[in-house]
Order: sequence, then structure tokens, then C-alpha cells
Amino acid sequence: MCQPITASGANHRKPPIKSNGTGQFARPATLDEALQLLAGSGVKWRILAGGTDVLAQNEHHLSELNLLDIGALIELREIREDDDSVNIGALASYTDIIGSRALQEWAPALVSAAREVGGVQIQNMGTLGGNLVNASPAADGVPPLFVLDARIVLRSVRGERAVAVGEFASGPGRTIIAPDELLTEIVIPKARRDGEEITFFQKVGPRRAQTIAKASVAFRGWLDSGRLTNVRVALGAVAPTVMFAPRTARVLTDGTLNRESLMRAADVAGGECSPIDDVRSTAAYRRKLVRGLLIRNLWQHIR
Repeated sequence: MCQPITASGANHRKPPIKSNGTGQFARPATLDEALQLLAGSGVKWRILAGGTDVLAQNEHHLSELNLLDIGALIELREIREDDDSVNIGALASYTDIIGSRALQEWAPALVSAAREVGGVQIQNMGTLGGNLVNASPAADGVPPLFVLDARIVLRSVRGERAVAVGEFASGPGRTIIAPDELLTEIVIPKARRDGEEITFFQKVGPRRAQTIAKASVAFRGWLDSGRLTNVRVALGAVAPTVMFAPRTARVLTDGTLNRESLMRAADVAGGECSPIDDVRSTAAYRRKLVRGLLIRNLWQHIR
């Protein structure tokens, strides 16, 4: 659910815009400068954060892009913990996420996903905010955010709004972010429930490591006296966007976790997604992967 825009305290200073071949380039020194550029320069900007997607996708025509490099906005690199949430700045790298004690405690599935992103060089440069804005259905960092009930904070000179992560991507490579908005923060609420927390992220790709997912599954729930509660299941690379699997979650909360209920939930998960055939996999195999990943990770909790 979107929260309303609230007033911003942005000033009116803009950094210089430089020529970038046929495109333009700017590197604001503050968040307010970045928001002013997005609002009033008349340029359609492509945001440059870690650059691991933008540079790779536009290798042969970078000089044609209007690049807004936000790498100097150090206020967006912070991972901050408060009483009710862990707040991840949009420029926090995967290496930052892996090393965060707060995320290791409150979002271990996200830490697991960060370890799966590329090699060490990509983990050092790639950002969680960039992963979200890129809106790939195979994004590693996004399924854990679904099961964590994360919120995305968007800022502009008009103010600030918060959007549920499940509402952010509208299709492959598309989001609801407005042209004058910047993703500044990801908010993960601290969930406290009765029972043992069970959470995981796992993917399968064409290679054993440094690979794009054929399918991925993120899960979160609490096991109390043999029954799962507050279950969230998210699937990656098997639909136009990362998706919730609510029917699968309902099956898992319908009774005691046992072999029969797990097999039934796995079958539902395989049918709940809508994968495609492409160069990495077939739709049929992706359904099998979803089923297998769910069984593999929950089997150990059957008593």
C-alpha cells in the first residue's frame, strides 16, 4: 500500500550538468541536489548507482545516455537499525549487507541472497536499490524483501512516500517510480512472533556460482508446535516480476507441517507461477525447480 507524499525540505541548488557525448552527465554532492536535478533540469535521467547493470546494458552507447551519478550521496549508503526496523540505504552494497549484524539477525534470507549475487567485485559495487529499480524478475535481492514485508521509500522535491515492495515493479524492467523520484531507502520491519523462525533464500542457475537464476524461492514463517504461522513465500524468475505465492502460503498454514502438506504446497507453488521458455531454461523445468526448492528447504523441519 502506498503511503501519501509528505513535504520535503529540499533546497534549490543544482550541480553543474556536463556534456557526455550526445548525452549529459551530472554528479550531485547531496540528496537535495539530486532531487532538484530530477525535478527541474528538463532532462530524462538514467540513475547510476553501482553501475553493474547500467554499464553492462549500455556498454556501446554510454555517451548517448543522460547519466545522473548518485555515487557521492554517502547518506544513502547507511544501514541503520532502530527499535522497529532495519533501514537500508539505496546505495548499500551487497558486501555491506553481508557484513551487517542487524541484517544477519533480522533478515538472514537477504544476507543469503546477497552472497549469491555475482562475484566479490559485483558484491562490492552492486546496490540493493539498483537491483530493485532494474526490476528484473530474476533479481536475487528482491524475493527476500517480499517475505520480509519491506517498504520502499521514494523521495522527490514534492516529498516522500513509502511503497510496499510487492507494488514497486510493474513489469520486466518497469517500476512505479515517477521521473522526479529517487529510491532512497528500503525499510525492513522487525517481526516478532511466537515459535521458531524459519527463513531461507535459494536459487538455481545455469552454473553453480555467479549465475542468473532460472528460478528462486524465498520463504519466511514461524513454526510453533508443528504448525506454521505468518507464512510468506516469494518466487523469482518464474513470472514477469518477482511474485508472492499466497496460495502456497495458505496450504502451509492450513494444518500441521508434514510430508503430505509439504508435497501439496510444492505442487501448488509449481502451478501458481507463470514461467516462460527462454535461453536459460524451459517453463516446465522452472516449475520443477520451484517445487524442489520448497521441498528441499522445508523437509528438515518436518517432525
